[in-house]
Amino acid sequence: MEPDDEEGLEPYRSPDDRERIWLHPSELGSLLPPVAGAAPAEPRRRRRRGRSRSLAVPVLSGVIGAALSLGILVLAGGLDRPDTDRVVERVTNLPVHDLAAPDGISALAAAVAPAIVALRATTPTGDRFGSGVVFRSDGHVLTNFHLVDGATSIELTCADGKSHAALQAGGDPETDLAVLSLVEDTVMEPAVLGSAQALRVGQTAIVVGAPGGPQGSPSVTAGVIAGLGEVVEVAGHPLYDMISTDAMIGPLASGGPLVDRSGAVVGITTRTGSGDGSLSLVIPIDIARRVAEKLIANGRVTYPWLGVSGTDLDPWTAKEYGVGTGTLIRRVTPKSPADQSGLKVQDVVTAVENLPISTMNELMMLVRRHEPGDKVDLTVVRSGVKRNVKVRLTGTPGGS
Repeated sequence: MEPDDEEGLEPYRSPDDRERIWLHPSELGSLLPPVAGAAPAEPRRRRRRGRSRSLAVPVLSGVIGAALSLGILVLAGGLDRPDTDRVVERVTNLPVHDLAAPDGISALAAAVAPAIVALRATTPTGDRFGSGVVFRSDGHVLTNFHLVDGATSIELTCADGKSHAALQAGGDPETDLAVLSLVEDTVMEPAVLGSAQALRVGQTAIVVGAPGGPQGSPSVTAGVIAGLGEVVEVAGHPLYDMISTDAMIGPLASGGPLVDRSGAVVGITTRTGSGDGSLSLVIPIDIARRVAEKLIANGRVTYPWLGVSGTDLDPWTAKEYGVGTGTLIRRVTPKSPADQSGLKVQDVVTAVENLPISTMNELMMLVRRHEPGDKVDLTVVRSGVKRNVKVRLTGTPGGS
C-alpha cells in the first residue's frame, strides 16, 4: 500500500537579490577579511610609493572574489547546465477569483487552461480520451492510469493547439495515477499546485477539462466538496483517501484538475463512483505529487504493509467486544509487521495514531499515510483490555 502522508507544501517564490547563488567579485571583495600584514596608509609625502602598495588589496580581493564565485557556481551546479534546464514545480498562493462575477468562472478556467492537455491514448481495443495536468516545466504530465494502461501510443494536445507524442514514465493502479513524459524535450508552463489539506466540506470545487478540439475552450463544471478522506470501491478496487464532489467530470475531463477558487490544483479527477447519482471522485494533489515523484524516480510505487485482514463490526458485535467502533482482526500474516508487533486474531483495532476507525478500509487508509519503516501506534482492545501496540511498517512483499 502506498503511504499517503500529506506533507505541507513550501510556497514557490522567485529569488530576490539577497538569495542569488552568485555575487559579483566586487561584492565579495568587501565581505572578505582584511589581508594579514597589509600596511596602513602612509603620509602624503610618500603618496607615490603608497599607491602601488594599496592597489594590491583590491586586486587580491577581486581575484579571491572571482575564485569564490566560481567555486559557488560549481558547487551549485551553475556550470553544469543553463538556467533553462531547471525543472520547476509551481506551488504558490494565488489571489482568489470572484466566482460571483458574471465571468468569474470563465476567467478562472482561462487562467488554468494553459497547463491542461487533451489526451488521446491509442490501445488495441480503441482510443481513449481524457485530460492531463502539466505539473513540471520539463513536460511531465499527471493523468489517470486507466486512460493510458496498455496504450501503444499517447498524444497530448496543448491549449495552443500544438500536439506532442508522450510516453508513460510510470503508472500506479492503486491510486489510478500515471505520469507521462514528452518524447521530445520541451519546456512547458506547469500548473499552480495547491494542497488538499485545507479543504473543507462545502467549499467550492471546480473541475476543468481539456478543450474538445484544437484551441477550443476548456470544459468547466462547478460544485462543492462533498466528502474528504473517503474510501470508494470502483470496479471492485478500493480507492483510498479520496475527495468527492458533486461537480461533474465530463467525458474528456478525467485526469484533469480539480481547482479551488484561486485556480490552484487541489486534486486530479478520476471518475464517478458506481451507481446512479454517484459523486465524482478526485485524488488529492498531495497524494498525486508523492506518487508522481516515486514514479519518476523509480517507475513504481512501494506501499507500506501491515499484514492483517479482518471484518468490520456491526453495533451488536462491537458491544460484545466492549468497543464503540473498530475492525476485528481475522488473520495475521506470519512474519508480517503485525505479527512481529504482537497483534493477534480477535484483536479489535479502534484507532491509528489516535484517529478512530470503524472499518478495515479506514485502517488501511491511515496506514497508507505512512512510509515503509515508519512506526505506527495502534489502539487495540484484546479481551476487553485496551492497549497500545507499536508496529514498524515494511514495504509490501515483492516491493510493489
